Amino acid sequence: NYGVAYNGERGEETVINSIAIQGDNITIDGIKSNAIQAIEVKGGNNITITNSIFGGTPTAINQQMMLVSGDVNGLYVYNSLFSGKNEGLSYTHYRAILGNGRITNAEIIGNSFEQFAKTSVYIDGVKLTRILGSIVIEHNTFNWPGDNWTVYLGSSLVGYNTIVNFNYNLFTGDVAQSGASVVNCDETTTVNMIGNIINNVKGNVLQVRGTGSSDRTTLVCANISHNQFNGTA
Repeated sequence: NYGVAYNGERGEETVINSIAIQGDNITIDGIKSNAIQAIEVKGGNNITITNSIFGGTPTAINQQMMLVSGDVNGLYVYNSLFSGKNEGLSYTHYRAILGNGRITNAEIIGNSFEQFAKTSVYIDGVKLTRILGSIVIEHNTFNWPGDNWTVYLGSSLVGYNTIVNFNYNLFTGDVAQSGASVVNCDETTTVNMIGNIINNVKGNVLQVRGTGSSDRTTLVCANISHNQFNGTA
């Protein structure tokens, strides 16, 4: 299904188990996988995952559908479905995308993230631990109930002059989920959170902070505007 978005008129699927990629200018387009870890990105430049469907079922804690284990400059995830089958299970830290490497310049645009976990499960949907450059997360749909952040950026590193654009996303679903967080910011960080529609989100909905929850001195350039908050708790 090369060139066909996850919600387009797709033909017979090319189903894979899992794949590991490393290198420059690599594109994965139009695949389907039900593997727990369908894709591992071991490093490279300009890696694109697009028009694909992922639907893994976790069997233990700390699993993910897509793992970025190495450093990447240019990570692009477009028009794909991440559908986690965690219904009735209690496997924690089950993620759609986990980035443990240094990710410089990324775009995660036009995707759908959904999973069916107990609301008590400590779980996050998209976690990028080390971010640098321009990080764009826009026009995605999140239905990822859990007790940790649905989108969690910068837990280990936010590089100097990093710009985060978290804009025009939709949070939806009958079971409450958590919000979006960018941490470890400093005075060179810019965070834009604009035009998001946020339904049925509990706890802190949008968070921008420095190195710790008690940090009250870091100055961050944050633009949080034109968001809709409905049914938050």
